[in-house]
Amino acid sequence: MFQGVVPKECIAQILRVSEVDTWGRVYNCCSGTFRFEQITLATFPGVEMHSNDVSLYSSAIAGFVLGKPLDYEFHGELDFVNEHDFREPDQRLAALAVAFNLGRFAGGKANAYKTGHKQHLIGNFGSYVERTLDKVRKLPGLIPIASYSPRDWLLHMEEAIERKAAVFSYPPFFKNGYEKMFEFLAENIKWDAPRYEIFDPKNLRGIIERVRQAGVPYCILSDQVYDDLKPELEFISGRGKPHFCYVSTGKSSYLQLVPRQAPFQYRPIDVARIKPDSVVTIARADAAQMTFLKNVYLKKGIVHTPGMANYLVLVDEMLVGGLIYTLPKFGEKASIYLLSDFAISREGRLSKLVTRLACNAEVLRDLGKRFINRYAEVKTTAFSENPVSMKYRGIFELSKREEKNGPEGRFMLNYVGARREETLQQAFEWWYGKQFRPAKAVEA
Repeated sequence: MFQGVVPKECIAQILRVSEVDTWGRVYNCCSGTFRFEQITLATFPGVEMHSNDVSLYSSAIAGFVLGKPLDYEFHGELDFVNEHDFREPDQRLAALAVAFNLGRFAGGKANAYKTGHKQHLIGNFGSYVERTLDKVRKLPGLIPIASYSPRDWLLHMEEAIERKAAVFSYPPFFKNGYEKMFEFLAENIKWDAPRYEIFDPKNLRGIIERVRQAGVPYCILSDQVYDDLKPELEFISGRGKPHFCYVSTGKSSYLQLVPRQAPFQYRPIDVARIKPDSVVTIARADAAQMTFLKNVYLKKGIVHTPGMANYLVLVDEMLVGGLIYTLPKFGEKASIYLLSDFAISREGRLSKLVTRLACNAEVLRDLGKRFINRYAEVKTTAFSENPVSMKYRGIFELSKREEKNGPEGRFMLNYVGARREETLQQAFEWWYGKQFRPAKAVEA
């Protein structure tokens, strides 16, 4: 049931630099899926935790935990749930959790994968609810909160200040990102939803200052660093957004998670051996193998972000490079995000072959089977000193350019590549005819 956004390693780090055990009374603003409560109360069971959120999902969990079941009604695309006659509080909460999962396949443009999975969940809804009941019944023991307030988190914070309690807050990093996550439930379940202002992360600096001036203990998580305010805590995991924490104790901590790598045996590409009838193949790989390759062949000193799906590109069973994908951050239904596409050699314009294959229909079909979707396009981001990236030119379309002047390059370039309905071999033939620059042939 828990869809925790803040990594558990980061929460453990936060508990080390804060003094939750001595603060006693804590107001947690933006509880989300109660991951913070779960870990904190397991570590310091004597803490008096007052939770807060505005979503139906959070409010329903809190109501069940506190013995005050929330009243809500399924309708619209979830009207079929009423046919099951779930009356007990644990059954209704389990149904809500399964409905939340159903929402992953209900939005955006329909396709065979999403439709099939959605129909399966609807047809077997009762059995999925039964499987979820055990998790639901354990919730009171996992998150023994003292109270819960369904309201704007800034009002919750003001009450904490008034009561001289500690303020913990993990507000959204993106404007409207929270609302997008629970959009399906909001559209298909009726309940007495609280009114609140949509939070803009640009306003967080003033909120931090408000808590500091109030003189109460605080711990506020953000992805922002300010010229006039240094965070006490920094958490880095791959190339994902860093997490910074502003803490009243003055204690500091820095944690960087380094992905595991796993060496494996392979034949590196020999450009001189590539022929017009060479055979290109794609093979699945695990994240540790891909991290090993990137550590060997790419720029040193970079902490590489593991992907959710990894592929090796081979020509005549010789390794050319790799493709690393993950799901988009903002929940786009028709897109898959390309974290990295790389060739292990700069010879022969091999990178163009790898980039072309990133949008190949055979690869996207395999990704569709993994994530129960049909992908129509691939999105990626490149950093360059130039206003365009030659690697993507002619294959991807530039959708956005921003001048960043950062350490990775002057420009941040967002690209979109349309799904290419061609075989792997047809992609190779295009590359061999238009892009390949052969090396000197190897003598027999």
